[in-house]
Amino acid sequence: MADASKQENESGGVLKRLKPNRKAVVFLICLFLAMGAWLANALTGTYENSYSIPLSYRNQPFSTRLDGELPKNVVFHYQGTGWELMGLSLKKFPDSIAVDLGGDKHSKSNKVVVRSVTLVNQLPQDPLPFKIEPEVIAPGLLNETSKKIPVKLVTEIKYRSRFGSVTGATIFPDSVMVSGPPQVLSKIDSVFTEKFIKQDVFSNLEVPLRISSKLPKGVLISHESVQLDLVVSEFTEQSIIVPVEAAGNQSGNLKLIPSKVKITFQYPMGFNNSYDVGSFKAQVNAGQLMKDVPLEVVITSHPKEVQGIRVDPPRVEYLLETKE
Repeated sequence: MADASKQENESGGVLKRLKPNRKAVVFLICLFLAMGAWLANALTGTYENSYSIPLSYRNQPFSTRLDGELPKNVVFHYQGTGWELMGLSLKKFPDSIAVDLGGDKHSKSNKVVVRSVTLVNQLPQDPLPFKIEPEVIAPGLLNETSKKIPVKLVTEIKYRSRFGSVTGATIFPDSVMVSGPPQVLSKIDSVFTEKFIKQDVFSNLEVPLRISSKLPKGVLISHESVQLDLVVSEFTEQSIIVPVEAAGNQSGNLKLIPSKVKITFQYPMGFNNSYDVGSFKAQVNAGQLMKDVPLEVVITSHPKEVQGIRVDPPRVEYLLETKE
């Protein structure tokens, strides 16, 4: 019992010591009230603040280049009460300000004049800046030479079994305009797309591809990307027997053994499949006869949509007949 009473007395003493000092509490309350009054009074005053934001230039007229340096940043100056400026600091400013270079061009000075006040609509509204530096952005534009060059498609496409494309992959546009100094353009003959890799293709594709060629500094290009179009069809197989012609056999004394071959081919389902003997032409070159060497059979004409043509046999023997 004595031990329990002792513990209660000790805990009570600790609690008394932990109780806040009344004078200290009153002091802290007064301090906070004074600070709040001072801050409220300070924020009613008039102040100035500024924000510097990077500039991004867009819609530069094609076949032109910029003459001289352009400002990299624009500075917006604000004036208002502390409350207004504090509220402004909480608003989201853009990462960059866009400057449109595609406006009206002055015929005499060949300059695009952009007044900075027109950029205010990209900022948070209320309050508005009372001053903008620079006030005017006036880049000079120099005309450049331009020419049309082809876009070369870079792909690695593998089709699913029995599938393929009749026309192959195409791009639009298949050519672009580039502009720049004549001595630089003379060295540019084409541009390439980024490499497109696709496996197990069995359906049509429409894919945007960026033009990946690195152009010299100061050269503009009319398109940054092209559209890849690929029409895919399922193919089926057919075989026909066709005669073999001897091209270059002027005397007519050449006899082919066999005189006909079997052509096996694939064609897209849905196409006109009425293929006959006249759809293909098989020939051998009778102008280059070599003793005991069979002649290779070459398919010199066939419908453009067929693929995977195989000839059986691929070579034929021959006899030279003598005329009595």
